Amino acid sequence: MFPITLTIAYLVIIVIVGYSIYMMRRKKGLSDFKSALTPLCFLLVPIMNLIVLWMEWPSIISWTAFTILLLLGAYFMKYLPKPEPEQNASEK
Repeated sequence: MFPITLTIAYLVIIVIVGYSIYMMRRKKGLSDFKSALTPLCFLLVPIMNLIVLWMEWPSIISWTAFTILLLLGAYFMKYLPKPEPEQNASEK
């Protein structure tokens, strides 16, 4: 019972977060694949967690996969667009 509810909750959250990331990237006009790799790697972590839960892999495999995904996500952060400086209300 617990793995099924956890899987449903994970999938709902992953779909919502993935859609919101897609819409934010579309709104900003980003179509570069390298800048999409950071959110993709961070979204693959819970998917990998579900795979480990259902396949009952040894923990060394899951920790290695999580570490690789997090390092890849951190590495590709350099391709994310620079944030625009915010303007105060008095400057508008």
